[in-house]
Amino acid sequence: MVSKPSRPALPRIRTHWREVFHSLMPHRVREVLLVSSAYDAFLLEEDGPLTRRLFASFSELELTWAPRITHASTAEQAVSLLARRPFQMVIIASSLVNADGEGLARTIHDRYQGLPVVLLAFEGDVAARSAKARSSCFDEVFLWNGDAAILIAIVKLIEDALNVEHDVEEADVQVIVVVEDSVRTYSNFLTLLYPELLRQSRSLVAEGVNEWHRLLRIHARPKIRLASSFEEAMALCDHWPDNLMGVISDVAFPRGGRVAPDAGIELTKLLRQRDDAPPVLLQSTDASVAEQAGQLGVWFVDKNAQDFMHTLRRFLQEQLGFGAFTFLAPDGTPLARANNVLEMVDTLEHVSLDSILDHARKHDFSRWLKARSMFQIARHTRGVSIADFRTPERIRSYLQDVLREASDHDQAGVVTDLEGGRRVASNRFIRLGSGSIGGKARSIGFVSALLVNRNLLQRFPKLEFRIPKTVAIGVSEFDRFMANVNLRSLEGLDDPAVRRELMAIPLSDELRAELRAAWSTLTGPLAVRSSSLREDARFQPFAGVYATYMLPNNHPDPEIRFGELCRAIRAVYASMFAREARTYSAGHPHNAEEEKMAVVVQQLIGQQFGDRFYPHISGVAQSFNYYPIAPQRANDGLCVIALGLGQMVVGGGVGLRFSPAHPDVLPQFSRPEQVLRTTQRQFYALDMSSPLVDLTAEPSGLLRLYDLQSAEADGTLDLAASVYCAEDDAIRENLTLAGPRVLTFANVLRWQAIPLAEAIVELLKAVGDAMGSEVEIEFAVDMGDYGRSAPSDRDRMVPRLYVLQARPMAGMDNGRMDLDFSRYALEEIVVRSEQALGNGRMDDVRDVVYVRRNDLDSSGTRQLARELREVDHYLGAHGRGYVLIGPGRFGSSDPSLGIPVDWLHIAHARVIVEVPLRGERLESSQGTHFFHNITSARIGYLTASPQTNGLVDQAYLDALPAVRETELLRHVELDQPLRVRLDGRHGRALVLKPRPPSDSLPPSLSGLGQ
Repeated sequence: MVSKPSRPALPRIRTHWREVFHSLMPHRVREVLLVSSAYDAFLLEEDGPLTRRLFASFSELELTWAPRITHASTAEQAVSLLARRPFQMVIIASSLVNADGEGLARTIHDRYQGLPVVLLAFEGDVAARSAKARSSCFDEVFLWNGDAAILIAIVKLIEDALNVEHDVEEADVQVIVVVEDSVRTYSNFLTLLYPELLRQSRSLVAEGVNEWHRLLRIHARPKIRLASSFEEAMALCDHWPDNLMGVISDVAFPRGGRVAPDAGIELTKLLRQRDDAPPVLLQSTDASVAEQAGQLGVWFVDKNAQDFMHTLRRFLQEQLGFGAFTFLAPDGTPLARANNVLEMVDTLEHVSLDSILDHARKHDFSRWLKARSMFQIARHTRGVSIADFRTPERIRSYLQDVLREASDHDQAGVVTDLEGGRRVASNRFIRLGSGSIGGKARSIGFVSALLVNRNLLQRFPKLEFRIPKTVAIGVSEFDRFMANVNLRSLEGLDDPAVRRELMAIPLSDELRAELRAAWSTLTGPLAVRSSSLREDARFQPFAGVYATYMLPNNHPDPEIRFGELCRAIRAVYASMFAREARTYSAGHPHNAEEEKMAVVVQQLIGQQFGDRFYPHISGVAQSFNYYPIAPQRANDGLCVIALGLGQMVVGGGVGLRFSPAHPDVLPQFSRPEQVLRTTQRQFYALDMSSPLVDLTAEPSGLLRLYDLQSAEADGTLDLAASVYCAEDDAIRENLTLAGPRVLTFANVLRWQAIPLAEAIVELLKAVGDAMGSEVEIEFAVDMGDYGRSAPSDRDRMVPRLYVLQARPMAGMDNGRMDLDFSRYALEEIVVRSEQALGNGRMDDVRDVVYVRRNDLDSSGTRQLARELREVDHYLGAHGRGYVLIGPGRFGSSDPSLGIPVDWLHIAHARVIVEVPLRGERLESSQGTHFFHNITSARIGYLTASPQTNGLVDQAYLDALPAVRETELLRHVELDQPLRVRLDGRHGRALVLKPRPPSDSLPPSLSGLGQ
């Protein structure tokens, strides 16, 4: 009788890691053809080539294989490039003007079989329609989510599909199956999953003996395969039964050609019946699925949960083996942890044998080793049974010896090295950390590149173009910061308490070191601004929702100044959890977990005058004017400027409006008394008398309002002001005269002290052409030494126009609806407007909230803001949108001009109607952040002024029974829905009384009302 050996022989590692890893991923996406507008290309590439984007975003992974993007702006150009050069992938942006995406995709497939073609849609409905053509036209369809990291998800998903068969056969590489049929959901999810998977893999390969080892080892990371139906998911799981690392699945998706609400549950049941059942993570918006998942013994995560990413990260670490190995007692009690192979060897020495045997039976050691790309060792340990040992205790020493053997083999014949630190360059745009730099920083970087590429820096001898000196902090720091945040601890806290809670969490040591080097090059006051992934995006710009903090940066102690900057960055992070931001986010189709925050630190533009710091001019310019007055034309654009910091303009205060093409035509100043009534009377400046800001208070901080006498004392009115002379009822451009000062900016617009209007026209055209859309820019003008009685001590500085940010203009729509007022009888009409924004029709709004009086003073408008908040909260809680009618400018920072609501007060309105306040016609709120967010949310925006044929039938509304009524506000609910018709092309709109519609207008292409 042959006796049993005391234990199995140690595995023979026949192939060195150089050979194994070097042979993996033979099919690489090295050349990408991107067919899109110039601006879309910039969004995807961030502020540099894709090579840098990949490296900077994910800890410089795969340094030797970085795809290069070649851009084509038309289908014809794309076909020509494909004929001349080899490409491994084509990405077609759905926003490409005058191009048939599906036709181009079919042409490519016909001529270049096997070349992957991906559609990147910018609208959800386009993505949904195109997903049906996925198999015939496109290999994959993705929806742009505001994060340039989506490009990495696209590249990696295509590469995984090309390489998975080879890598599984060659090296036993593992496979993760993701089951999801919603384009929006998997676009967001894969954008989150791939960086996390790469990050987890990177943390494991850090155990590599040198950088070359680590770079090759990362090639063996698990491959992701995407399935959109039950049959496709089962086929993938059956194809790689021994390499199925895990499954992440939705619950409801197609089965047998129809959506099955329990498809994910049935898939899980079949997988759990297997001898080596893979870990499963079910995800759904239905929290009740959690109980079913528990009964099946698998993980569950709510897609809308704030800790979604935390749960995903735990699943990868605990179930797929990416985290530390946690030794558990058979009853589940944690006993010990091993972070790497060497710690595992040491821990095996003293952990209980029961725990070791239990983990061995479950193949936990094998799974943990596979996550570390130690496939030969993992395969051997998985094939060893406890029955192979003479005594159970011998399995302990066997595992230790196997791991030591593998470690020794890795280091044979190579030199182990250490990584050095990095230095930060000093230039006008500095990037710190990795990950996306967010929408606002992207726009600044885009404009910076555009100014150089179009030779615009010194296009005008008397006015130079610049961007402020900028430091952008990537979202990787936000991820590190949020890893230390307990989101549940923020529930129920007001905004100041949230700021205090989050400002107590320190920034990482790595960022502080880099930030200190970059900060040393920044002088003067600083603006610390949010730059979230969705700010300035095409589809939901989030303009002004998150915080900006202005710092005097003048404390004599540099350590105190640096500490304040670090606190301000944390305060910007905290603004993501402010009540207004959460409310705004809730109205948009994305998971709050998907949003991330980058930060922009900029030198504040302006000069110091005593204790005040401000620019000579700030403003907003738009390439399209919704309300032109002859000789102005809509395509001539619109500009709003003011003296001082830009809060006066973007906050809805008083500014001077003009068309850049007709700067000397000012209809609002047709009579002197109009100038007196509508002129800017105060200006914003940063108070420099206090060196520190209370960052736990509101972001306005040291932002102060000053009267024009202060500006005159500073000498800044010379450029902007004229004088009203009561003797002859005229406006004179002579500040030596007595009389009220009025800001006409005549020296700039009429006498062209600087070519501001001409420069704005040039800038709007350049940015608009590059973005391929109507655009909006924010800017500030520093006049340098202009008007000074003596040259400054420094070199004489010419005036400069600084572009603070640029974005596609919200509210533009290609849908067509021709609204003919003559088709409707007067008695049918509730609201009529010939100054309207929006396009489409709504037939599901039954609630109207309207202000009963239009003679309100500042105290009355403030009271209305509070009452509107209560009504909006009530209607929102019941899932009902409404028509809102009120006097003056909604969202104005000046209560004398209108109702000072913010987004929180009107988040559920579907149509907003502005009527004259105190009988005075006011300009609409174009150019403000409030207006930008309203239009981006596709809320109908109407001005109903009698002077422009507008009307509101308040008598009809007064006759309806009230749901809620106060002295100022009334809420009525109709039995049948109103009929809202919006003709954005002609600026017309009607709100019609309920009855079966007599018109036959086609549904809107804009999606308004959805």
